[in-house]
Amino acid sequence: MKIKTTVYYDYDATSHKIYEEELLGRPLSKEEYDNISLWELQTAIGHSAAGLSLFDTDNDSRFTPEFWELSLDELKQTLKEQKAIILHNPEPEFRNEFPEITLGPRKGQSNFKKEPVEYEDRMYHVQYEDEIMGVEREIELHEDETFEILEKTVVE
Repeated sequence: MKIKTTVYYDYDATSHKIYEEELLGRPLSKEEYDNISLWELQTAIGHSAAGLSLFDTDNDSRFTPEFWELSLDELKQTLKEQKAIILHNPEPEFRNEFPEITLGPRKGQSNFKKEPVEYEDRMYHVQYEDEIMGVEREIELHEDETFEILEKTVVE
């Protein structure tokens, strides 16, 4: 299905240009925003540099227990207050799943010292609004949730 929407790019303020290879994603439709699961949003936040700076982490970049206790609505509200948006990736991105620590005070938390299992199924990430540039484009939405831009140009 073809639609016209805003797509977001990483913006280089020095050169005042954006390039197609810097495509970050598109905003969620109202339906996608309303239906994103708590796990999907937690994963998007946890795998985004912006997400890691929005919430308290310990010395190993693990979210504090308070993060995991936040509801979906509380996470969405925090993103809104901090001027961060959820973007839909053009293609699935990787997420790492680390084994859990089984003993001691960190029992149940991710063990970053072990090798993670990688999955290529993450469709969302978080960006600060003031670090990206939106451009109106026609895109093709695919059944597998990916999308492609139909008109490719350099924007200055």
